[in-house]
Amino acid sequence: MKCIVAIALAAAFVAATAPSVRADDADDKALIPEKDVPGKFTANVGLTSEYLFRGISQTDDSPAIQGGFDWSLDSLAGTPIGLYAGVWGSNVNFHSGTGNSLETDWYGGFQGTVSPGGADITWKLGYLWYQYFRAPAHSNMDYGEIQAALGHDFGPAALTVSYAYSANFFGGSGDAHWVSAKVDIPIWKFTLSPTVGHQSIQKNAVFGVPDYWQYGAALTTKIAGFDMSVAVSDTDVSSSKCNVSGGVAIGPSDACDVNVFFTVSRTF
Repeated sequence: MKCIVAIALAAAFVAATAPSVRADDADDKALIPEKDVPGKFTANVGLTSEYLFRGISQTDDSPAIQGGFDWSLDSLAGTPIGLYAGVWGSNVNFHSGTGNSLETDWYGGFQGTVSPGGADITWKLGYLWYQYFRAPAHSNMDYGEIQAALGHDFGPAALTVSYAYSANFFGGSGDAHWVSAKVDIPIWKFTLSPTVGHQSIQKNAVFGVPDYWQYGAALTTKIAGFDMSVAVSDTDVSSSKCNVSGGVAIGPSDACDVNVFFTVSRTF
């Protein structure tokens, strides 16, 4: 891990100090110029002290290097409906004999804004496929989710509510529903974002965790173009019931405990 972090920092230094190339010149030499493709492309890279997914650690108290690519189109054939697609990845470590080391998320869908009564409400509806490389063939770790979200900026704060449904959740644990809410509150040059969510799972014994609540908060800001955040997250799952299936531990028992983690990222 130290080697990976060193390589990432060295690459960032080289990119920051290398002579700049005009975007138009680079595009003219491309096999397919970016200007010939509709929509907008972005890339992101980040380093976090611990990767948490819905309040449960995915890296067993270890850091993660994460990144992805995104594409979006504001309007589909002149309609108020837009499109989005992307891929995102992170190292993972479940310590459950799975042998996997990389999670890759593939996603796409529709998005837009509606204004009933003059109030702008953003919406998103899409599908996300979670893929875990090097996982055993019969582990059923890969799964998909239908995801939806609504958001509105009230001025003093912005609210986003989300819902996700999987017909066969992680590990083959059956139907799963995730409902969450996040509030973004601007405070000077920071944003405070408290969150709460509930995860229900049909086959709790297979998943290794009972239905649970997740809650937390993050404080984010920008420094020299980088997004910086410190966050805290916790669940109502006790250590004795975390990552336990049939009375046997299938992962670290502290993965559901309170966690404080730091993240630095940048979008290009």
